[in-house]
Amino acid sequence: MLETTYELKLAFDRLAEEDSKYKGYFDEDEDDENDEDDVIDLIFGTEGAEGEKRKRKNRGKKRVGPPNEEDWHRAEAFIKFLKVFFDVTLNVSCTNTPTAHKAFSEILTIKCEIDDLFAAPVTNQSTDYEKTLFTMSVEMRRKYRKYFDTIDDMNKLLLVALVLDPRYKLRYFSRVLEKMLQHDSDYMKRKTEELKDLIVTLTDLYASMNGGQSSNTKNILGVSEAEQNEGSSRCPSMKVTGRRAMMMEDWQKDLKDGNAIVIAHEVDRYLLDPIEKAEGDWDILSWWKLNGSKYPNLQAVAKDVLAIQVSTVASEASFSTGKRVIDPHRSSLTPRSVEALICLQQWLKSDAITSLAYTPTPEEMEWLEKTEQELDQEERELRNKLEEKKNKESKTSKANKGASDGKSSKKQCGVTDV
Repeated sequence: MLETTYELKLAFDRLAEEDSKYKGYFDEDEDDENDEDDVIDLIFGTEGAEGEKRKRKNRGKKRVGPPNEEDWHRAEAFIKFLKVFFDVTLNVSCTNTPTAHKAFSEILTIKCEIDDLFAAPVTNQSTDYEKTLFTMSVEMRRKYRKYFDTIDDMNKLLLVALVLDPRYKLRYFSRVLEKMLQHDSDYMKRKTEELKDLIVTLTDLYASMNGGQSSNTKNILGVSEAEQNEGSSRCPSMKVTGRRAMMMEDWQKDLKDGNAIVIAHEVDRYLLDPIEKAEGDWDILSWWKLNGSKYPNLQAVAKDVLAIQVSTVASEASFSTGKRVIDPHRSSLTPRSVEALICLQQWLKSDAITSLAYTPTPEEMEWLEKTEQELDQEERELRNKLEEKKNKESKTSKANKGASDGKSSKKQCGVTDV
């Protein structure tokens, strides 16, 4: 949104020069928006004293705007900083394309952006937005170090996915450790060997699960078993005996040992092959589909590792310094549904009442018993008063009824009062 607004900078400047109503709008007080205030009062039920208090607070307060040069400079600085996180969100948090092999590079991008903010320390001459950016970077660096402070803190599968990208392999990982992260050569070699050993272990594990060497893997001479069988069928079969048979047996044994070495070093063959120089829109899954026959077991590893979703949370939420808010999906719900979801979440997180083990102290027990006795006494007094009132009303009603019966009997006998 900021980037789109910044592109209209000249339009805002021209609007301020040519449209008098545009500048006049910002010269008005905020309390002139009577209709909007009435709507707010109607929604939140603040038509009374609370609404008047809010209106008095806003009375005489000018509207914010129009944007000046300082605002545009501030927007430009925020665009440059937030653009990195926006790009990371698009590259890592998507679900329709592989993202595991991109994660390491995107994490380094965030680190470099945060470090650039610390390169220019805040002074008394710094502007307000520079101080704001520095404060944000401090909080973001704290969160970054919580998850990615060192290479050991990172998920090793993200590093494996990086090596499985034929555009980088191990050379890129070694270069990052030495050039960007400023580690010494011993540390770089040690971490590179550890990562390579991990990939070799995974490849051997998948090879054992897949029943050993793939059927289309070439032997040490580069000739497949099918081609060997086809060549032998062209000549008449002859039984080899004696020393010749022993020599052939030793040779076949050497071939089997050589094939085992080739399988054990399938990762080395992949790492020694030329690095791809693809640019732009490049599909890593298509590359492994076309070239995976040369590294069958490593292809099986890539099939599972590249399918891993890096994150289910957008990066702007992970590095946000504010509190969590309802996402756009939940914001489409009615207020009643949102309230029900929030209450349900609190109930699920709370402890059950039956599991609350609390033993009151003797003082609390004494107070509870005294309170209970007082309540019983008040209840008895109230019950007695109600009974007395009921009896009094009953006597009054009987007396009134007796008087009315006496008058009616006198009338029937023809006796009148003098």
